[in-house]
Amino acid sequence: MPTLSFYKLVIEGPPARLKDFRADDSVWRVEPWRDFFGGPELREDNTATGQLVYLWADDHKRPGPSVDKIAAGHPQLTMTLEWADESGGVAERVQYLISTHPGAGAPR
Repeated sequence: MPTLSFYKLVIEGPPARLKDFRADDSVWRVEPWRDFFGGPELREDNTATGQLVYLWADDHKRPGPSVDKIAAGHPQLTMTLEWADESGGVAERVQYLISTHPGAGAPR
């Protein structure tokens, strides 16, 4: 039975907002996940063109950060989350769109 899940989060938006997001370490403070897995890897850091790409893994005992909460806290950014289990048998893609109304950051 697969126990690990792997994630790729692509974040797009205005350069200033991306720099603010990158500087906000609070979104990754999830314990015990962070201690065990070491947090996310910033794979692509291209704020000038408007894109950040993070990679990370988690398991059922130590779940990682909630992208629903991250997106709700940063409604001015578009986020695309792709994830798969370690066998590749289960996968999904979710997009969180920029919004200016209350409840922004809801998945689409």
